Amino acid sequence: VCGVTITDDLVDVIFYIFDTNKDGNLSSEEFLAVLQRREQDVANPTGTGF
Repeated sequence: VCGVTITDDLVDVIFYIFDTNKDGNLSSEEFLAVLQRREQDVANPTGTGF
């Protein structure tokens, strides 16, 4: 994709994060849910305790 080579390990991580129903497929709903969580995390960062 876009001329970027990714390892099998990275593909496994991507599926682990995005494939929330663990059916082995990435749906647009799963993808959008992760993006929405990321947007919320960026907008509302938590403290690190330092």
